[in-house]
Amino acid sequence: MIPGLWVVSLLGTGIFLHLLLTQSINRQLLFGAVLAFTVKYLFSASIFWSTYPVNFLPFELGFMQLFIIFIYWLTSSLWLGLGASVLVFARWVWDKFYSDYVNYWLWPIIALLWVGAEILGSFVFSIMTIGDGSYLNIAYSLGYSGYLLAEHDLLIQLSKLFGVYGLSLFFVALAGFGYFLVKRHLVPAVIFLCFLLFISSDWFWDNNSSVSGLGVVDVMVIDTNFASGEMNDASRLQQRQSLLKAVEVALNKEPDYLLLPEDAGFFLGTADENQNLKTKYENTDTTIIDSRTVMNGSKLNLEAYIYEGQTQQSSQIAKRYLVPQGEYMPYLYTGLFKLFGQDALVEYMEDYISYTVGDYTSQRSLGKETPAILFCFESFDPTGIKQLMQERPSAPFVAHPVSHAWFNQSEILWHQLDSMLRVQSLWSGVHIVTASNQGRSQVYTPTGKILDMEEIVVGKNWSLKKISIDTR
Repeated sequence: MIPGLWVVSLLGTGIFLHLLLTQSINRQLLFGAVLAFTVKYLFSASIFWSTYPVNFLPFELGFMQLFIIFIYWLTSSLWLGLGASVLVFARWVWDKFYSDYVNYWLWPIIALLWVGAEILGSFVFSIMTIGDGSYLNIAYSLGYSGYLLAEHDLLIQLSKLFGVYGLSLFFVALAGFGYFLVKRHLVPAVIFLCFLLFISSDWFWDNNSSVSGLGVVDVMVIDTNFASGEMNDASRLQQRQSLLKAVEVALNKEPDYLLLPEDAGFFLGTADENQNLKTKYENTDTTIIDSRTVMNGSKLNLEAYIYEGQTQQSSQIAKRYLVPQGEYMPYLYTGLFKLFGQDALVEYMEDYISYTVGDYTSQRSLGKETPAILFCFESFDPTGIKQLMQERPSAPFVAHPVSHAWFNQSEILWHQLDSMLRVQSLWSGVHIVTASNQGRSQVYTPTGKILDMEEIVVGKNWSLKKISIDTR
C-alpha cells in the first residue's frame, strides 16, 4: 500500500519466524500463523475497496455495496492466508522427528516452505472461488512476499531465476538472516540494516526509464476513458465513434502494431460498418490487436481478435484465466449473496458478467511476427508470460490489453500490477506493452524498467501513444 515502506516487511517476517520457531505447537500457534498471513493479504487485497462506489450496475446497491466488498476482501484474504498452516505443520514434523538436529537446519526448509505456503494459499483460493468460469489452479498471486523485493532495482533482478517464487524465497532468507544477526550479534545487525536501508534509497540506483537506442518495431496503443456497465444508446454510440476515429488516426500513421484496450470490440460492428472498416484498413500493413466479448453457446468468452494487415488474415485467441472479481461468480458467493437478499445482483452478474474460459486458448498457431497476448488480470498468474513464451518463443513482444473501469483510478492496484509485470518481464526476457481503458499504458522491459510512451494525438475520451522497442 505504501511501496517505500517495503523494508518494514522484513522486520515483520523476522518476528513471524521467531514466533514460529520458539512458541509451543498448539492451536494458538496455528491461529496466529494463519491470522498473520491473512493480514498480509488484507493489505494487498485492499484494492477491492477502490471499486467503491459501485457505479457500473444498472441499479443501486446502497449500503449493501460496502458489505459485499467487505465480504470479498475478508474471505479472499482468508483463503490465501490458510496456506500458512504448512509452516506450522513443518514445525510439528521437525519437533517430532528431527528435534536432535541443530535448529539452524530448519531455516532453509522454512524459506522453501514459505513459498509453498503462498502457493497452497493460491490453490485454496481457487477451490473456494470455484465457479463456471474457473478451474483449480495456483495462479492468484496477489500479495506474494516476493513482490516486495520488486521495489528494489537491484533485488528485483533475482526474478530472472524463478520469477516471484525466487523473490519470495530470497525475501524470507533475507528476513531470517536479519533475525539471526539481531539475535546473535547486535553490531553486525545494525550494520546490516543500515546497509539495507542505504541500498534501498531511490538515489542509490539509476532509475532512468528513457529508451536507449533505436527500436526495431513501432508500436502504437490507444488509451481510452470509457465507462463500464449499463449505458444508454447515445453513450454507446459516442464511445463507438471515438474508437473508430482513434483507430483511423492510428492507421494513417502506419505503425507496425496497434494495440487496443481489453474488450474494445473494434471488430464487432454492424455489417455495413465492418464493410466500411475493411475498405479503410485492407491496404494497411499494421497488425491490429483487438479484444471483444463473444457468445459461445449460452456462455460469454473474452477473446483477442488479431488482424494482420500484411497477409489480411485474422486469428482469435480466448482468455485462459479469469479472476472472481468481476469476471465470473463463484458458487459460494452466489449462494451467500442470495442468502442476504441480493438476488438482483447475482442475476445481473450471471447474465452479463459471467465469463467462461474459451476452447481456443493456445497461441502456438499465431504467426512468427504476431505478439503473444496476455489479457488483463492474467498478470496475476506468476507463470502467465512464461507459459506464453514457451508456446511462442519467437513472439516479438507481449501485448497486454487491460481495462480498469471498475477500480476508480486505484494507485495501489496499478503499483501492484507494475510489480507483477516487471517480475514477469524479467523472468521471461520479453517486453510487455499495455493498452488500457481507464488505466495506464506502459512498457515493461526485460531489464526491469517501466517506460512511458509518447502521446502523439489526443481525442475525446481517447489518446494515441507510440513507442519503438527493440525486440532482438
